Amino acid sequence: MLGMRVNTDKLRSVADRLDAVSADLEGPTTAAVLSHTADYGDAALQSAARAFLDSWTVGLRFARESPAELAAGVRENACTYDEIDASVAESFRRLEQYDPVLIDEPLG
Repeated sequence: MLGMRVNTDKLRSVADRLDAVSADLEGPTTAAVLSHTADYGDAALQSAARAFLDSWTVGLRFARESPAELAAGVRENACTYDEIDASVAESFRRLEQYDPVLIDEPLG
């Protein structure tokens, strides 16, 4: 019989790595981008630089949040696989105790 195997420890490990990517994109990158708009001189240039940097920081925030959201989903999937595995194992344990000769015997 063909089976499906999922290593939930590996899923959790991947989630940890995604969290690390998210952490790497947090804080210092955004702060560095925002720190020098006054250096552009003219008010119109400063305004244009600020508009660009505001857009850039939104992109950085999405870049930081995406791996974190993916990590949360991967962890949730790992938990779901563990729960399914435990439920199926319990069902098989109950079936092992079932005596088919005793028709009146309940499964549950």
